[in-house]
Amino acid sequence: MIDKNRYISFSKAVRMVVKTSNLPKYTSKYSPKKYTVPQKITLLALKEYEDKSYRHFEDWLMVSDKIVDFLDLPEIPHFTTLNKFMNQIGTNVVQSIIGLFSNDEMVDLAIDSTGMRLEHGSYYYTKRLKQLGVERTQTNKHLKLSIGVRTDSQFIVSSKLRRGPASDHIDFDLLLKKASSWSNLQTVIADKGYYTELVPFIEGIYDSCRPPRNQDVPVHRTKEMKRDFDKEKYNQRNKQD
Repeated sequence: MIDKNRYISFSKAVRMVVKTSNLPKYTSKYSPKKYTVPQKITLLALKEYEDKSYRHFEDWLMVSDKIVDFLDLPEIPHFTTLNKFMNQIGTNVVQSIIGLFSNDEMVDLAIDSTGMRLEHGSYYYTKRLKQLGVERTQTNKHLKLSIGVRTDSQFIVSSKLRRGPASDHIDFDLLLKKASSWSNLQTVIADKGYYTELVPFIEGIYDSCRPPRNQDVPVHRTKEMKRDFDKEKYNQRNKQD
């Protein structure tokens, strides 16, 4: 059951923030006048608040009639409308608005990444290569999305999209800086891909919950991480999925 009052209160708050930001009603005088910029930003903030994909958020709106009425939407926008608008304004705008609703409590941040293929090979040629015993040795490039979420609310507070393949740890500092700009971080939770001597040890700033890549390496930091490793807290990173 959807708690409509909670979402309407959130929408009101977002709308007030957008209103004080002096954003234009439309992105361009030539843009379609079906949905205003404040409407689309509020919808994107709700999407992030619910942590839904664009397609699933469109389905969610279909059963959220009071929210649709409150936002005075002529009809439920197609998911591509919000996707294109997000690409226009960038994720930082929406994330900054959501960050304004964060309080001063200490929160845990979970960081992880996933890869997405840029293209699909032909099924016929893939099958023929297997039949001919040809092994592909070239590594195809792909997109890698790294995100940081608060484990208490599952809000996405930082993200980075880039070409892969490459090690996860190169995005660690950026994700941390973005997240800490609007959240008071207590613990950073990440997997072994983020364990590297190139990442500055963050003891004294945040607690770190990253398992050592090699349990037997006789290094001071590795020993300390192994000794203080909190497995129960580390499992909180599953909320990022």
